[in-house]
Amino acid sequence: TQLGTIISNHLWKKKCQVYFAPFDVVLPLPNKSILQSDRIVQPDITVICNPEILDERGCHGVPDWIIEILSPGSQKHDIQVKYDLYEEAGVGEYWITDPINECIEIFVLQNGKYQRIGTYFKGDIVQSHTLKELHINLNEIFYEDGM
Repeated sequence: TQLGTIISNHLWKKKCQVYFAPFDVVLPLPNKSILQSDRIVQPDITVICNPEILDERGCHGVPDWIIEILSPGSQKHDIQVKYDLYEEAGVGEYWITDPINECIEIFVLQNGKYQRIGTYFKGDIVQSHTLKELHINLNEIFYEDGM
């Protein structure tokens, strides 16, 4: 996606890295070792700033930022199930991208709960809370031919 390309270009030669599905993320279970977890997700876009949670099989721990891109078959899962999983695991920033309605909803973890920062539409400029210097013009994401 164009969104992934913009993030990837921004992170060129930086500590944080971006990964695209299919990429396994094993999220921790409360009060258990990461090795005991069976919570495996494949976010559309994942940003990880801690290389220690990466290995050849994927991510074993909590990513800094996850972006899901809605498709007709994944909406309920991405909006309800994954939202709860990411919140409980402690993912700091979660974006739900809706290419049909050309909007992005941004959530940031505060005191263990997601706070909705806002819903942004084509024409808006959004800022990542994980990568504060990254500003994205949504006209570059949502264009005539779709994402």
